[in-house]
Amino acid sequence: MTSAAEPTTGPATATRRREHEWTDPMVLAAAASGLDGLEYLRRIVDGRLPGAPIASLVGFRAVFAEHGRVAFAFEPGEHQYNPIGSVHGGVYATLLDSACGCAVHSTLPAGTGYTAEPSQRGATGPWVGALPERSARCAASTQVAERTAPAASGPVA
Repeated sequence: MTSAAEPTTGPATATRRREHEWTDPMVLAAAASGLDGLEYLRRIVDGRLPGAPIASLVGFRAVFAEHGRVAFAFEPGEHQYNPIGSVHGGVYATLLDSACGCAVHSTLPAGTGYTAEPSQRGATGPWVGALPERSARCAASTQVAERTAPAASGPVA
C-alpha cells in the first residue's frame, strides 16, 4: 500500500492518493479447505499465507492466534477519517468483525466454515479524537467464550 500527499492550493483542495494491492482471495480459500482453523490463521500471522484483501484495504494485520483467541493491529491513517477528523466507526467495526470471526474460525476443524450475522454497533461519544500524528495505534482482540451449533430451523432466507 502506498500513500502520497499531493497538496494543491489551499486546505480545502488538498488531495491525496492511495493505491491498494491484494492477493487473490482464492489462494486463501484453497488453503482454508485443507487446514484446521488455528493452523490456517497461524500461517496468516507468520506470513506463510497472505492476509485477506479486507485487511490490506483497511490496513490491519493479524498478530496473534491461538485456539479461540486472535489479535489484530493497525495504525489509523487520515484516509480512514470521518468528516469530523476521527477514525470512522466502520473501521473499528470491520476490525472487530474480523477479530470475532477469526476467533471462531480458530476453533474449527479442517473443511469446516462459518458465517457471521450482521451486527449493529451502538456507541455514544467519540471512539478516538483527531489523530494528527501517524504514531497512533489500535489493536483488537477477542476470545470465544462458547461455541454452539446453530438451531436446526430450516434454510436461512
